[in-house]
Amino acid sequence: MPCAYHPDRESVDTCSDCGKQVCKFCKATVDGKTRCPGCIEKDYGSPKITAPEIKETSTSQPAYTHPRYVIHWNWFLLLLFVAIGSALMLWYYYRTGEVASNIYSGLNSTSQVASLPTSTWVGPDGEREYEYVSCGDNCYYVGADGHPIELINNPDAKNPSWEELKNFLAVDLTDGNSYFVGVFTCGDFAEMLHNNAERAGIRAAWVAIDFSSGGTGHANNAFNTTDEGLIYIDDTGIQDTAQIKNSECDRDRRATVSIGSEYIPESIFPCVWYDEWESMGIVSNVSIQW
Repeated sequence: MPCAYHPDRESVDTCSDCGKQVCKFCKATVDGKTRCPGCIEKDYGSPKITAPEIKETSTSQPAYTHPRYVIHWNWFLLLLFVAIGSALMLWYYYRTGEVASNIYSGLNSTSQVASLPTSTWVGPDGEREYEYVSCGDNCYYVGADGHPIELINNPDAKNPSWEELKNFLAVDLTDGNSYFVGVFTCGDFAEMLHNNAERAGIRAAWVAIDFSSGGTGHANNAFNTTDEGLIYIDDTGIQDTAQIKNSECDRDRRATVSIGSEYIPESIFPCVWYDEWESMGIVSNVSIQW
C-alpha cells in the first residue's frame, strides 16, 4: 500500500493512533508505538517530515583500497630503476666476458652425424684422417652451433718439442677469435686449434674434461711433446669488451689436467690486459682423442 504522506512510496507500517499507512521516512516510534507525522505534529508540534531525495547511483560497487596497500609512486619508480640497473649490469658482464668464469661453456652432444670421407691410414693412437669426437656409443660432441666436432688428422704430423709448440701457438690465430655462447665456444676453439696444428705438421689431440661439480664440462687440446711429455693447451678466447678486443692479446694457456686437482690455466704469453684465470673446478674425468 502507498504511504499516506508520500503516495509514490510503499508503506512499511500503520500509525497506531490514526491508522494511516506510513513509509520508512514517515514512521516514528514513540513509547513503543508507531506514529505518523500528523499525529506527532498534533501532539508535539513537530515540524513536517520530508523524505530525502533519492538519487540514482551506479549499480557497481566502488573500488576499495586499504591505505596499507597503496604504493607510493616514488618507491615504485625507485624499485623499477634498481631492477633495470641490475639487469643491465648482468647483461654487461655476460656480453663482455669480464667475469673470468664466463669465458667457458660446456659441451653438448648428438647421435646424428653424416658420413666422413674414408681413409685407410691409422695413426699411432688409432686415429684416422677424418673423425668425429666420440663421447660414447652413438654419441658425438658438437660445437656451440650444433655441428659435430670434426678432427682432420695429418698422416705426416709429428710430435713437437715444447719450443716448437710455443712457436706455433705464437702465430696461430685460434685464440684471437671471440667467444660467443651459441656460436663459438670451448669445443669450437679446441677443434680449430687441433686442425690448424695438424695442418702445420704438429700432432694434436682434442680433450674433453668433466668437473666434480657437474655441468657439461670443458674442452682443450693435448700435445705429446718430445721433451716435456704430454702438455694441455687451452685456447678458449674471451668475449670482446669496450676496453680490449680479444685479438689484442694472446689467449694461449697451458693447463695442468689431473683428476682430483683444480683446473687453472696459466698464460703462456702474459698480456697486460688479461693474464689471470680462475679455477673452473676439480677435474673428475679426462677423455683424449687424437
